[in-house]
Amino acid sequence: SAINTIQAVIEFELDGTIVHANDNFLQALGYSLEEITGRHHSLFVDAGYRESPEYRQFWRDLADGRAQHGEFKRIAKGGREIWIAAIYSPIRDASGRPAKVIKFASDITARKQAEAEMGRVMSMMENAPINIMMTDRDLKLRYLNPASVRTLKTLQQFLPVSVDQMLGQSIDIFHKHPEHQRRMLAD
Repeated sequence: SAINTIQAVIEFELDGTIVHANDNFLQALGYSLEEITGRHHSLFVDAGYRESPEYRQFWRDLADGRAQHGEFKRIAKGGREIWIAAIYSPIRDASGRPAKVIKFASDITARKQAEAEMGRVMSMMENAPINIMMTDRDLKLRYLNPASVRTLKTLQQFLPVSVDQMLGQSIDIFHKHPEHQRRMLAD
C-alpha cells in the first residue's frame, strides 16, 4: 500500500504480458487498465528497441530470474516520450522459480529534459568564440571555457597564478582593487 502511493507499479507474466498496473503507472503513461491488461510490455518501447536482440535478452534475463534496473526511455499513450528510473524484479514462487515480474518506477522525464538542456548549454559555452567564466556564490572560479583559457594563456605572465591553477581561485586575482569588482557584483 505504501509503495503504491508513491511509485508507479506494474506486474507482468514472465513473457512480458501485462497483468496489472497501479494508478500511478496508468497516469504516468496515460492509459487505462483495460487498455493495457493482456498486452505486451513492448507497447511502451519504440519500434527499433522492440525488435532488437537487447530487448529480447532483457525479457529472457527477467524470465531467468535476473532483475534489471536503470533509467529507461518509454513511450506513453499517443507517442509521448517519458523517462523512468525503474527496477524490474522477478517474483519467485514457493519453490524459488521465477513466477512473474514486477516493476517499480519513478517518472524522471523532467530531470532528463533538464540534463539534456544543460548539455546543450554546456556545448554552447564550450564552443563559444567569446570568453566565458563562471563563479560560485563565493566568487571562486568554477568554469573557464576554452576561449577563456586561450585568451588567459596569452596573458599568463601578468597573472598571479597560472591558467591551469585558476579553477577554485577567487576572481580577486583579476583586479588590483578586488573590492571594486565585488561592489559591482554584490547586486
